[in-house]
Amino acid sequence: MIGDAKTVLAQSRQLSPNPMTGLKTEERMITDPEFSSTIKEFAQNDGVYVVSGDGVVEAAFRFLMADASRVNIPKGYGTKHASVAAMTMPAKAVGIVVSQSGGKITIIKDGKFVKSFSP
Repeated sequence: MIGDAKTVLAQSRQLSPNPMTGLKTEERMITDPEFSSTIKEFAQNDGVYVVSGDGVVEAAFRFLMADASRVNIPKGYGTKHASVAAMTMPAKAVGIVVSQSGGKITIIKDGKFVKSFSP
C-alpha cells in the first residue's frame, strides 16, 4: 500500500513484529537501492508493506482489515486482491499486489483494478 499510511495503519494490524521499528526514516526509503534486498527478503512473509506518500516504509507484515463487501474483483483473483482493493477505498493509497502463483503484478486504486501484468 503506497500513499495514505495513516489510514492504512489505522485499518490494519501487525501479523508479527514490525521490522521497521527502530530504523531511522532515511534507512526506510523505498527508493534506497541498499534497502531493496531487505524489502525482497521480507516480501516472502505474509502481510503488506505500508509506504507513505513520500516513500518511507512505515511497516511490514500488516493485515488489512478494510471492509471488502463492496469490492467486485475479477475472476481469478483472491482474498489478497480483495483486501487491497477494499483498503484503497477509504485510504488515498494505491495497492500493488504480487500474486504468489506466477508473480503477476496488479495495481489497484479507488477499489478498481487499474492494470495487471506479468514481469
